[in-house]
Amino acid sequence: MKLLITESMSVRDLQLAFNGLFPFLKLEFFKNGTVLEKMYGLNKLISPHSTIGQLWKKKEAAEIEINENTRVRDLENDFLEKFGITTQIFRKAGNLWLETTMTDSWTLKQQNEHGKEITLGKSKEEPKGDFDLNRGE
Repeated sequence: MKLLITESMSVRDLQLAFNGLFPFLKLEFFKNGTVLEKMYGLNKLISPHSTIGQLWKKKEAAEIEINENTRVRDLENDFLEKFGITTQIFRKAGNLWLETTMTDSWTLKQQNEHGKEITLGKSKEEPKGDFDLNRGE
């Protein structure tokens, strides 16, 4: 999936599109440089009601390709390089959201699956249904 990011797009719209693809991940936007300083206070978060145009320095439409094989660090770097926007991806762990800084080399799919396992637990037996590709083994 490619997301076309424009000046009028709200931070919230972008977050919802991302979360639709990866329900156990969250994309947050920070005041420039905040993540690099390791200061994640709530007062450093960008309001979801802000538009990308209010944050971004380059002021021209650009695309970021986001798919399950995209590495966390690559996506965060793309936002910084293409738009000058500091971002951080968080992974759901039960009722908490954890920074992915220690696992930035993981793909979005790996992060999302790990968040799903931590949050929902791993079932002992996956239900077998019409869509079971391993049926008959």
